[in-house]
Amino acid sequence: MRQPFMALGLVSLVAALAVVAAGQPSARGVPNELSYRLMVPGLAKDPPEVAPTQSPTPSPTPDPGTPAPTPDAPNSYDLIDEALAKLQITAEEAVIYRVYASYADPRLPAAYRADGELPDSVDLFADFDTLSASAKALLAPFRLRPDHPDSWWYATDAGALTASAGEVSAAARPAGPWLNVTGAKVRVHYPAGSPALAGTAASIVSEAENVIWPKLTGLMGREPLPDCLLICGDFGGSSRYDIYLVTVVGARVRAESPNDCRGPWTTFMELNPAKSFATLAHELMHSFVRAFPRAGGCDEYRWLNEATAQWAEDYIYKKTYNSTDEHFVLADFLDHPRQPLESVLENHEYGAYIFLFYLTRVAGVAESVVKDIWSAATNSDSLKAIDGALPGGFAKHWPEFVKYNWNPDPGWAPLDQYRTLDDVTFRAARQSGFSPKAVSASPDQQVPLTNPELVHLSSAYYEFTFDGSVSTLAFLNGFTYELKIENIDGAQVFTSTELDGTEPVKKYGKVHALIKRQGKDWEVADWSKTPSSIMCLDDPNDRVERLVIILSNSDHDRANLPIKPVGSLGPRLWASNIGCWKWQGTATWVNPTSTQSTTANVTWERVPNGGGPGVIAAAVGDRYGVVAISYRPIGGTITFRASGNDGGCTYSGGATFDFANLPPTTNFLVTNNFVPAGDFHRVYVGGGLTPPVTMTQACPAVSLSTAPRIWLLAVDDRQVPLKFSADGRHMTGTADAEGDVFTWDFTAIRGP
Repeated sequence: MRQPFMALGLVSLVAALAVVAAGQPSARGVPNELSYRLMVPGLAKDPPEVAPTQSPTPSPTPDPGTPAPTPDAPNSYDLIDEALAKLQITAEEAVIYRVYASYADPRLPAAYRADGELPDSVDLFADFDTLSASAKALLAPFRLRPDHPDSWWYATDAGALTASAGEVSAAARPAGPWLNVTGAKVRVHYPAGSPALAGTAASIVSEAENVIWPKLTGLMGREPLPDCLLICGDFGGSSRYDIYLVTVVGARVRAESPNDCRGPWTTFMELNPAKSFATLAHELMHSFVRAFPRAGGCDEYRWLNEATAQWAEDYIYKKTYNSTDEHFVLADFLDHPRQPLESVLENHEYGAYIFLFYLTRVAGVAESVVKDIWSAATNSDSLKAIDGALPGGFAKHWPEFVKYNWNPDPGWAPLDQYRTLDDVTFRAARQSGFSPKAVSASPDQQVPLTNPELVHLSSAYYEFTFDGSVSTLAFLNGFTYELKIENIDGAQVFTSTELDGTEPVKKYGKVHALIKRQGKDWEVADWSKTPSSIMCLDDPNDRVERLVIILSNSDHDRANLPIKPVGSLGPRLWASNIGCWKWQGTATWVNPTSTQSTTANVTWERVPNGGGPGVIAAAVGDRYGVVAISYRPIGGTITFRASGNDGGCTYSGGATFDFANLPPTTNFLVTNNFVPAGDFHRVYVGGGLTPPVTMTQACPAVSLSTAPRIWLLAVDDRQVPLKFSADGRHMTGTADAEGDVFTWDFTAIRGP
């Protein structure tokens, strides 16, 4: 029997493409011979002592009169720093003005007075040795214990403290002795002229000795050094820890040292009696930390000192002081994810406590790691001290930490641990322009992740939403892979090359994705070792509604350069309106010179591959290039009919085939969803063969089994794949192959 439609060249093309669609390796014959493979991706001595109140330990509840801080309101430090940055004042003047601001000194110029709350614990005298003699003389009274007769508290000379709004003027301050309430470990001093503070002092002693001191001693394995090592018995000197209740300061711990930050050194505390027990715990932790020797300059451990003290508030009181004391500094950290961990920026160093919180409350690291870190502070580099003391170091914990810093809405288990454990509502700030970025595809577009360069111990967050025009979505990993667009035989292909393990971005960089699919819980994926990640939004089971991509750098060596993409392209999304889940429609074949024909009404579905789409990738040497999606038969029928006369002998026959039962090796569809430009941009190719068909021949009367019949040849007569419609939802075309005419009309299906 004649088979006029079986042109050898077209059959070879269909057979080759069928092999590709089936995932057989190294198949040739794909358009322009691209090789494809399936892949998925002070005062008098001994002042009178008052025994501490023997009442039950007060509950650590916030002081009712303590207003919630207003983190966004500028404070005097902010104004001083701004003036310094603008060169309106000198660095020395800035030091002096910060001291004046801290002690409500009326000599502070009006331009630097503000209502914003000053941070506690600021080391005002770290730069004291660099000051001029006149500046040192101005600040000398502030460096003494308040009960010292030469301290700022007693300053009455002309030009010294005279008045301060809302505070006791210097002239009105009592000249008599200070009184105190003394416990076994702590002694709280208050002015004799303020007898109402006796109850407050007793409460502080009780809280410190019954709650805070035991916990910090158990944790840190040591106590603050007694000040009698230096000036035993004079101006507060004793084996007990001294706290001075003074109303013109917030709270700070002062080290009695000649500006040598290495220590260990004895300390005392100046505390505003209106401050909460959380502040008391914070400041006491400073003194415990001061008992550890350290290396490096005064600035090296400043950030960690504040972070540890802030963490102590949570360690002692958990949720009790969240709104008034603990949490408000988090915005200053989480709003700046590109700043390295150790930055001293606004209150960034305070907010860095969340790293210790993560370690001890979320990651399951023993709380003793805080002691271990400070025991390692003899290292002149604070980050190296942490890395050495922390099991697994930054390499293990930093990428996980930055994921939890996203702190999503309730229900994002497990990444909602900050909320679940401590009611934290702050989250990491997103990259500018990605909060979120709405992505559409008309017809397709690349969406680069801007500024993917990261300094040590930093991160960046990119959030996306997608409208209904997006069907095909891919993350192309140009961060931990080298990403390019290459022209390969007329096809523009995204290619990815795996980087050597010594490349810094490969060694320290991580890519994590937080994925919210329709009707499903949030998923967390590590895309660091994947050149591309494919999502099909037509598929209701794969329909991504929101996507957060997190880039991070776990390098802790400040001497290293920032990590950044190696290739010409950085990480990006590829969004296309080309269908990617199912295609449904009709196809026909007719031979005008005979009565042979096929009609098909069929449905294709993307090939499952590890639970994801069947992704066809170009193998280009050592590079990987994502190109297309392949599909398999899942439903419908194909009917073949034939009748005619061949040399005077009539024949007839036909059959109807269940499309789902036909092999994908000979019935396939390939759509180029990921080609950004070139001859193969937005094209498809398909082919199909029926099983052998039984025919009846009249002379002699016999049954004959004929060869398989081509029912689909979705190429034009130049054997070049055809283009999708502009909306990416239709494949419609006609091909004339030596007189055999093939037509097809398939529509992309988008699930509910």
